[in-house]
Amino acid sequence: MKEHFHSSLINRIFLFSVFIFLVAGTQAFAKSKSPDKLIDEDLAQFEEILTQGYVAYDKAVKENGFDVKKTIKKIKSTYKKYYAYRKRQKKDYKIVNGIDVNALGFAMVDVTRPALNIKDTHLAGFLDGYTQVMSRGQFPFYVDVWLDKKDEDFIVVKSGIEEIKTGDKYTGNVENMRPWIIDGKLLFRYGEISEYLEDTKISINGKESSHKVNKYETIKQKKEWLNCLETDDTIYISLSTCWLAEEDEVRHKELLEKFDSIVEKAALARTKKNVILDLRSNGGGYQTYPQEILDAIFTGRPKAVREHTEFDSVIRLAEFGTITLNSPYIVRNRLQDAIQNRPYDVNGIARLRTDYDDMMKNPSRYYGGYEQPALSYLPMMENPVFTGKLIILIDKGTASAAEKGITFSYLTKNQNVILVGENSYGCIDYGGVLYETLKNSGIQIQFSISDHTNHAALKQNPKWHGDTLGFMPDYWADKSNLMETLLYLTGDDEIQEKLAGIEENLL
Repeated sequence: MKEHFHSSLINRIFLFSVFIFLVAGTQAFAKSKSPDKLIDEDLAQFEEILTQGYVAYDKAVKENGFDVKKTIKKIKSTYKKYYAYRKRQKKDYKIVNGIDVNALGFAMVDVTRPALNIKDTHLAGFLDGYTQVMSRGQFPFYVDVWLDKKDEDFIVVKSGIEEIKTGDKYTGNVENMRPWIIDGKLLFRYGEISEYLEDTKISINGKESSHKVNKYETIKQKKEWLNCLETDDTIYISLSTCWLAEEDEVRHKELLEKFDSIVEKAALARTKKNVILDLRSNGGGYQTYPQEILDAIFTGRPKAVREHTEFDSVIRLAEFGTITLNSPYIVRNRLQDAIQNRPYDVNGIARLRTDYDDMMKNPSRYYGGYEQPALSYLPMMENPVFTGKLIILIDKGTASAAEKGITFSYLTKNQNVILVGENSYGCIDYGGVLYETLKNSGIQIQFSISDHTNHAALKQNPKWHGDTLGFMPDYWADKSNLMETLLYLTGDDEIQEKLAGIEENLL
């Protein structure tokens, strides 16, 4: 965990003034150029991001025949088509420096996605009110049919569809059978995973019929929410984000103090039968936060990651196989980001400046990583002090660093990890996220500099199904049966009152 220092008000005013001057100068200069020329400049920036900053660029070239020059040329021609179409609609679209921001963003994604052919949900563009991802996540869609497993057959025991009756036999793909707790029993609910569905076909008694699926719903998100609740048998910890307002020194300090108090409580989990770690709608940030909570749970030592425990060493082994791209572009981007967004982090900026100076002495683009290749097994912490049930709540908003935390939860011997909810977003095959804003359109590009696809903790974990699919839960749940599922798994009646309202929110 980085130490944080106050920067002087004078330095902040100076940095802000310089930033405003540069922005104003850039905008004034942009106005003297044609939109066509400005688009060329933005696409040249995008090309630099892909070739100098994006870790999967060489893989896409080698395995998928990706041609960046051809792609850039096609983006521009596609933009012209989109712009012409949108102009005919005569709507008030956002125009920046003569550029239709969303037309350009949609063109970039629609052309680049199939050309790259890489499943990386971190690679995205932020437009005017839209987030356009290069790889689309897949969501669960259900119909109201529940079944019991009799030997190798699935028999309907409850149905909300008139033509499907109790006692009917399911004759479709068994992969669509989702373990589901209802009425205190383990049954299976029919559910299909897809990017988007309005209806689906279900095979009953050898005959297919089409039915509307349930509308996908998310919980109410809470920004920067951290909490800890407990009963005699269960400790509940919620973490809504792995980004504790790092851009705001005062707020970050407040959140860090609260986080440390939760870690202190997590270290007492050894006295409990159950730990519920709520990561629903946690979109990620720094993996150190869930890692530190898990470390405290398994070692019984607060602030454990900072003390370099056995669990920390196991994680390092599990991450063998990670590959990270380095280049002058990347080190410059990281330094500029820290100066602009975290000016109080004097030590962090100093380290990044040293990295930049070292790189510029001998500029090169190269891949680095751990000194050993990926392990063929999952390394394990031998004697965790917590041996109860670790129940992790996940949904389609659980992504990135939060998913990294899930991988770490499996790295103890005799672990009893139970995932409850929905499949997670699927957003850790690639990581180490950086950002670049295209100077003329203002489109922000998010891209990855680390490749985790050969990462032991992912490759050896059967619950992980890759980017866009994520982790598959052991028990599927939504608002209708979440509390019932937790009661079934924990056997702790006290949580019904203590965790009241959990179906709608993190508590």
